[in-house]
Amino acid sequence: MAASVALAGIGMLLLGASRPPLSSVVLFSAIAIGAYTFLPVFMSTPTEFLTGFSAAAGIALVTSVSNLGGFVGPYTIGLIRQRTGNSGYGLVCAGILFLASAILALTLPKQVQLAPEQPSAAADAAFDEGV
Repeated sequence: MAASVALAGIGMLLLGASRPPLSSVVLFSAIAIGAYTFLPVFMSTPTEFLTGFSAAAGIALVTSVSNLGGFVGPYTIGLIRQRTGNSGYGLVCAGILFLASAILALTLPKQVQLAPEQPSAAADAAFDEGV
């Protein structure tokens, strides 16, 4: 998750500084790859740490915040462009936020999921005989 969002963040930072069309296309592609591979992993994160009602509330919170970001983000970039006269600064701001989310993703605790135990042949035989 952190690698995907870092790719998008670095792409945004570099896009704010680059001007040749070929490099812009490559950077837009890197941003799309990073952002779209980040989303499925990010949306499944609440279920890694929460269960039951808490997981449902966590998914609702994540969805609400992401929808709010989709609404506020374009206005923020437009406001930055209006104040500075350069759209590159808005891209740099978005890139910094992407990199901040990569750092936050790296701070998530790592949980080891154990494989479910396989029942032994003796347990299967006892179950079949009704013991």
